[in-house]
Amino acid sequence: MASWRAKSCTAQIAAKSSESPQRRRAKRIPVTLSASRWNRVIQSFYVRLHAGGQTAKEGLTAYMRKLLTILNAILKQGTPWHPQATEVA
Repeated sequence: MASWRAKSCTAQIAAKSSESPQRRRAKRIPVTLSASRWNRVIQSFYVRLHAGGQTAKEGLTAYMRKLLTILNAILKQGTPWHPQATEVA
């Protein structure tokens, strides 16, 4: 077993959390669905994934990951989000 310092930050947070991964995921689903409907960056990501043949569940997982990446970058940089500066990769 890896030492506490060797574990990733995500693993440390998960180890401290009393909620199951399923419960945390269930909390992110409504936020992701709303973003896929109203956020232009996520909408374009949605269109591209569905054109490429992704299923709805795979797409939802990809949107969640994309949102978390955007939010983590905002927190790390300490700046407000600018949609025109966000790349959809």
